[in-house]
Amino acid sequence: MLACGTKNGNVHLYNITTHDELASISCGKQPHSSDWSETGQILRINTTNRLLYIDTVEKQTIKISELDDNVSFVSSTCPMSYETQGVWDHSGVVTAVCRSPTEPLLAAANDQGQISLYRYPCLSGKVSASGSVNMCTRLSSNVAVLFAGHLRI
Repeated sequence: MLACGTKNGNVHLYNITTHDELASISCGKQPHSSDWSETGQILRINTTNRLLYIDTVEKQTIKISELDDNVSFVSSTCPMSYETQGVWDHSGVVTAVCRSPTEPLLAAANDQGQISLYRYPCLSGKVSASGSVNMCTRLSSNVAVLFAGHLRI
């Protein structure tokens, strides 16, 4: 399955084998980040100010309270999620995050030119990983945070 976000605030789900569009789901605003669950049934979406979950089997948005407690995501590129809430304790707007696939680490970049490392999951900003990095120059809004092949632009 393929999920594509559009500027008009929709997420389109496609069957990549048959090239058929399976659903078009409204997010209200343009999606900019997404993470798939390990089973592929749940898609986590960030818009400018919302965190949404889409059940790709039922083809509808669901509330966080409806998620299975054991759902886990393959990636962590959504700046707004339960697992990344601690990165918001610092100044600046978080523009990109990425979880390491091999270590319990989360990198977060903000619009103030800082890249910081946190333990993953990051439920509190007081739990930084050793070796946090602050960049001297201002980062562009298209900054990429990369961990061993995971790329978020």
